[in-house]
Amino acid sequence: TGESLSGSGHFDSMKTRSGMAFTLKERLQLGIHGLLPPCFLSQDVQVLRVMKNYENKTNDLDKY
Repeated sequence: TGESLSGSGHFDSMKTRSGMAFTLKERLQLGIHGLLPPCFLSQDVQVLRVMKNYENKTNDLDKY
């Protein structure tokens, strides 16, 4: 679209949404340093954490 995103605007963009997978260099370039937790987790690790949490739920309502 030609839009220039900065700061938290990147969180709404599907093109740049990486959650905690942004490296320090990427966070600095995008102007989002300090807006995310200070650790870096790959998207694969993030998916594993979500799936483990989901699997630990005991009823359908919690899983929803």
